[in-house]
Formats: sequence, structure tokens, C-alpha cells
Amino acid sequence: MALVVCCDCDGRVSEKARTCIHCGNPLLEDRPGVIGMGLRFVYGLFCIALVVVVVLAASQAGPRPSERLMIGLIGAGVWFGVSIAIAVLLYVTRAGRVERVAGAVKTA
Repeated sequence: MALVVCCDCDGRVSEKARTCIHCGNPLLEDRPGVIGMGLRFVYGLFCIALVVVVVLAASQAGPRPSERLMIGLIGAGVWFGVSIAIAVLLYVTRAGRVERVAGAVKTA
């Protein structure tokens, strides 16, 4: 087990420690993995496409305001359902990679 030196307090801590045991300086942090980044990208595209579809459908709706309201409500329901599904997938695949915080330790 190698030791590293904290930049804030000059304390020696294990290279696997997430925070400095002396001052609490963060040394390691979780970063999203490839699956998490892909899901975020797909979700962004989905949101943009859904807004476009709802706006186009509302513009094609009849003259009654209730039709436009129903299209908006259906769009909101679809968005909510997909958002919950994506959130569950992100939670299940949350184990990404652990990286050293830049400038957290002194190098010799």
C-alpha cells in the first residue's frame, strides 16, 4: 500500500483513500462510466425530439383548446415515464470509474 501526500495539510494517506483523514480534502471521486454517459446522451436527444413532436402535434390539432391540452398532457406523461426509466437505469449502472482529483496530492 503506497502513501500519498495531501496538498492541503501535507498529511500522508493511503493512495486508495477517498478523502484525507487529516483535513477531509477529497482525493478520489466517482466519474460516470461509458453506459452512464451514453444514457445521458440518449436522454438529451429524447427530450429534444419529444418537444419537437409535441409542438408539431399541437400545431396540427383542431381549434379546440382541449385537444392541445391533451397533447401536452400526453407528452408530459411520456416524458415522465421515460425519465423514471432512465433514472432507474442510471442508478443500476452507477458504478463508473474512480479518478484522482486533480491537484489533490503532491507528486515527488
